[in-house]
Amino acid sequence: MCAIIAIEKEKRVGNVCGKRVGVVIPAAGSGQRFGGDKILYPIYGRPLLYYTVRAFEMACTCHEIVLVVRKSILSPVRTLISNAGFSKVVDVVSGGKTRGESVRKGIEALSPGIGFFSIHDGARPLIQPEQIDQIHRMALEFGAVCAGHPLYDTVQLVDEEQKICSTPDRSQLMCALTPQVFSREIYEDALQKTRGREFSDDAGMVCAAGYSVRMAVCARSNLKVTEPDDITFAEMFLAGNKERN
Repeated sequence: MCAIIAIEKEKRVGNVCGKRVGVVIPAAGSGQRFGGDKILYPIYGRPLLYYTVRAFEMACTCHEIVLVVRKSILSPVRTLISNAGFSKVVDVVSGGKTRGESVRKGIEALSPGIGFFSIHDGARPLIQPEQIDQIHRMALEFGAVCAGHPLYDTVQLVDEEQKICSTPDRSQLMCALTPQVFSREIYEDALQKTRGREFSDDAGMVCAAGYSVRMAVCARSNLKVTEPDDITFAEMFLAGNKERN
């Protein structure tokens, strides 16, 4: 069971626009560290992206899905969605120059009645439907949530010469994962307050906009496929959970 990072305003949102959750899956990265197009990399005969979308398709709390991919692979991704029969996918759009721009393009493709935005990396294919539902339900209560897990290794802060400057207390450090889910009101307010700035994730943007962030433990299996070795773990996990069909 996946725990949560609950991101709350000091004052909870009163009139949230609807309870429908729309999912944006940004998958427009270059895959440079992977050495190729990872979201179309085959795992048990299906592209990696298939498993990511499938989890949200199966989640009870997911109402719409928008995929954001590079323009060069729009056609194969649309074919994948059509052949898989994913009924919740409402659009596949081309990404922007940055991750933030890609997420915004995905949000624009969701229906106006969507009240919550759930943002999940396309290269995280091991998230489970029950984990998604738990996080989405927490978002309906708190206005914003994010999956995460603690750091187990010691972390060293280094300078530009790679010399150790300090050793942060790892008990106060956590990794922010996805999905990250925000009410429309919170997200649009954060966009306005941080206009012109780019962030590595949406939780960082929300925090920079003045919202407090509270974190808890999440399953480490929800990894982001970054390097070829990660595929081996993904194959073992999917085989063990019988989620490859």
